[in-house]
Amino acid sequence: MGNTVIAVEYVIVTTLVVAFALMLLLRVISRSRPQLSIATPFAVGFTMRLLVIALLAAFGIGAKVRDAPDELTWMAFAHHLATLPFGAAEWIPFHQKSYLQVLVFASQLKVLGSPEDALRVTQVGISLAGTILIAAAVYDLSGAKAARLTAWLLALEPASLLFNSLLVKEPLMELAAGLVVFGATRVWRRLDLTGIAIMGAGAAIGLGGRWYVGWLLVTCAVFVILHASMRGLAGGRLRSLPLIYAVAIGAVIATPAIMAATSHRSLEVNLQPLHNQLSSSTAGNGQPGGNNLALGQLNYTTRGAIVTSLPKGVENLLLQPYPWKVGNINQTIGAAGSLFALTVFFLLIRFAIVCRGEVMSRAGPLIYPFLFIMVAYALADGNAGQGYRYRTHLVTLAVAAMVVLRVRAMERREPSGERSTDVAARGPWPAGGRAALRYPRPQAHGTLPPAAWARASVKTIEIQSRRDT
Repeated sequence: MGNTVIAVEYVIVTTLVVAFALMLLLRVISRSRPQLSIATPFAVGFTMRLLVIALLAAFGIGAKVRDAPDELTWMAFAHHLATLPFGAAEWIPFHQKSYLQVLVFASQLKVLGSPEDALRVTQVGISLAGTILIAAAVYDLSGAKAARLTAWLLALEPASLLFNSLLVKEPLMELAAGLVVFGATRVWRRLDLTGIAIMGAGAAIGLGGRWYVGWLLVTCAVFVILHASMRGLAGGRLRSLPLIYAVAIGAVIATPAIMAATSHRSLEVNLQPLHNQLSSSTAGNGQPGGNNLALGQLNYTTRGAIVTSLPKGVENLLLQPYPWKVGNINQTIGAAGSLFALTVFFLLIRFAIVCRGEVMSRAGPLIYPFLFIMVAYALADGNAGQGYRYRTHLVTLAVAAMVVLRVRAMERREPSGERSTDVAARGPWPAGGRAALRYPRPQAHGTLPPAAWARASVKTIEIQSRRDT
């Protein structure tokens, strides 16, 4: 009884600390975004995730519903690491590949002696921090209403209600994606060097959590910087030139390492075993002890084989498992999340078609991470159960991109001059600055005739555009 009371106290204290940290993050982000109003949806999302943790613990069905054997593996490593002094080599972040989550668990165990449910609350906070950053990026791209809609969708996304509290790598990868998107948005809009540093922090977390995702996030950051620099160069920004040169020099320097990493020998040693770890040739054969969600092995041993097999890997990642393949409660919950994911993917494609020609200019900071993370997970995915969790990161990015493109699609349907002030008041500006936006003509012109008023308005807009650039 005494241990139970102490455990509850740990959970309560951890909940208060995490809630304060999330409120502080929202406060910092809102300083430069006065119309950002996403506290309520994320408070609701945080509460719902805590309720899931509490209900699973109260009914003693957590292990059955979560069905995550790798939780036991990482927690065993964390308990062992917590017994070692901080100066031990095992505490070095990159002592082993994909080891960062163990360091996070072990730190909380060693410093605070937290019980398992307190660790889960911390993971919820890490996950929501990443989604808050993504919602803030949507604000920068499409305004306050779009950010609020994104926040509600991400807070109530079915699969995340369960997976955000798992003691695995997912929360850290959610934070990594959020940092990359947030930094990419700053680079995309104004070639901000701080944004590059933020993307670097996200890529570093990705390398610590899943090395293959981390390297593709690094590549994603390079593409974002290059694309944003080319856009800035077209707009006459001289700051773009040094960034373009830096990317070119970095690409030349990295080419030998890239060729070595994608050689036949390297792929056989690194990538193919990673994919084979969860895949099985007995997928779906009903044999005792077989894995009903195994997808079968794909060939990733050469560059050509990757090109050939990747489409099938993407299909498995986005569509598997089919409803008739689920075998327990955890998989049923995952199937419900799959329905949400497929709906979001359908809407994303639909709005992308409506906004053809403007997809990257409007949602580039979201599309680039989505594509690179999708490729990373498609290469590694050999099991639809693992794919459930991989897909939650793609859904987060797809929701944000879908909302951004939805705003643009709605603008296209509006008559000329009726663009929403929620976007026009702050940007993002097209390549030509504010002059490229349509401004509604006022009803009264004062003493000026219409032609004179039009000439004066054009001159004012041109001056403001030069100030913006």
